[in-house]
Amino acid sequence: MPFPDPLHRSATQQWETVKQPEEEVLLTAAADVRANGSFGERWLVVTDQRVVVLPGTEPGEDGHLAIPLTDITEATTEHLVGGGRLEVRQQGLPRGVVEYTSSQAPKFAEVARGIQQLAKGQPLSVTDKLPKLRCEKCGRLLPEQNGLCPRCVHKSAMALRLAGYLRPHWRQTALLATLAVTKTGVLLLPPVIQKTIIDGVLTAPAPGANTGGHHGDFGFLVLMVLALVAAGLATSGADAAAGWFAASLSTRITAAVRSELYRSLERLALPFHNRREKGVLMSVVTRDTDNLNYFLMDGVPYLFSNGLMLIGIAFIMSLYSWQLTLVILIPAPLVVMGGAVVWRQLRPLGAKLSQSWALFSAHLSESLAGIRVAKAFSQENAEIRRFSRKNASLAEITIREGRIWEVSFAGLNFVTSSGAFLAWLFGGRAVMVGDLTLGTLVA
Repeated sequence: MPFPDPLHRSATQQWETVKQPEEEVLLTAAADVRANGSFGERWLVVTDQRVVVLPGTEPGEDGHLAIPLTDITEATTEHLVGGGRLEVRQQGLPRGVVEYTSSQAPKFAEVARGIQQLAKGQPLSVTDKLPKLRCEKCGRLLPEQNGLCPRCVHKSAMALRLAGYLRPHWRQTALLATLAVTKTGVLLLPPVIQKTIIDGVLTAPAPGANTGGHHGDFGFLVLMVLALVAAGLATSGADAAAGWFAASLSTRITAAVRSELYRSLERLALPFHNRREKGVLMSVVTRDTDNLNYFLMDGVPYLFSNGLMLIGIAFIMSLYSWQLTLVILIPAPLVVMGGAVVWRQLRPLGAKLSQSWALFSAHLSESLAGIRVAKAFSQENAEIRRFSRKNASLAEITIREGRIWEVSFAGLNFVTSSGAFLAWLFGGRAVMVGDLTLGTLVA
């Protein structure tokens, strides 16, 4: 059975033109570097008689190679910068067969082992359980071997699983939701009060207009200001209470996740722990769960409260002037599209940052554990240089993420605030012609 890559149609047609009678195909593998050094497909076929590299499909590209197994004394892989090369010794002289990128290294290590076995007259015995380096669905490189693809993981399933941790704390969850709704309602009061102050107290009434009899009424102004103070105090109280309960709830959920994660690590078989560096697992248990805690304590309440606030503001604005509401919402599609672009840039960077932290923690853990050995062989400077390289790599990706976030956030803030510019432009004209009151525009 062909291993590890089955020949596709065009490769099969090429093989039909170069195969010999009674030749049995034992191994087939696709490299990802062409004979001219560019990225592209190049096929290797190993039979019971020869090692064959199929001709290239690009114009002017050949790269055809056929080496009898009887001429091969050894098959090895050579590590190159960013990739490697499969080499054989033909009658004692080294000869390159195919080049490939680093993602193909585990596969061609098995191919070299298989060629070595056949050249020595041994039965072919290779494994098809290769480390998974790319996502089988989208083809992107995985953060780690046999890991999960951040792009293709089921977000809804993760959210539902995380929501399951809320079930034992449903009372606190309901209380937090109530506080968020209360805070949103209170925050919507100041614009309404400000409209009343401007239109009913400070602005002279138009001839024949009914203002409710509060123009110039200082007592009523004091009452409205006290209402603003009460709304501010209520907002601060709701914020403090929500933060108090959110800190408790998020920490309890994170502790439950951390405990379950540790129990799972304890129950996994030894081969799993042999393939994972201890520092990487420590980073998952500590730093990743801390990030989850911050998201639950700050991120979720922020998203929920601001979502309610957006709905409330749009509703009140539509009651005052639906035309002005549509004008203010003109930049909204740009904000949504810009946010999607920023998210596509930040998401892979976030995965790389998490992976960099894991590798940094693994290196730090191993270095500190072996510090006595390093001192015994006077390798302190070498260890310091290794640490500096890891630290510089982590700093570089952190700077990249921070710069993209800050620049993008500033740009999106400007686009969002452009709605206010449009409101002053079109709303100011409406005030001038008497279609809108100044209080409504300010609110």
